[in-house]
Amino acid sequence: MSDSTITPRMFQLQAIGTVQQSGDTFQVVIDAPYRPALKQLEHFSHVIVFWWADQGDTPEYRQFLQAEPPYAPGVTTGVFATRSPLRPNPVAITTCAILGVDEEAGIVRIGWIDAFDGTPV
Repeated sequence: MSDSTITPRMFQLQAIGTVQQSGDTFQVVIDAPYRPALKQLEHFSHVIVFWWADQGDTPEYRQFLQAEPPYAPGVTTGVFATRSPLRPNPVAITTCAILGVDEEAGIVRIGWIDAFDGTPV
């Protein structure tokens, strides 16, 4: 199959909550309609959070295909080989330690996440 036969697909994503950060405290706040999905989550040690790198979601940033990782100065990698938020599709994923879950309030307290305050999940 040649590149000329590939048809780009468009997907619609809907945020179901946001990341909240205050100092060294991190939490994911889930919107009310989705809170029942938190049932029994407190029995797990970690949660996988998919988030949208919205602060790097511009047509210019979506053109980035290579980056210099902060942990390897002078090394260039493809964006798929690093955690760069500048990429053709700014979907990100972080595995987070669960510190507590409040299903009723929709709050998952986590140890840390590499997303900004207000980032959609």
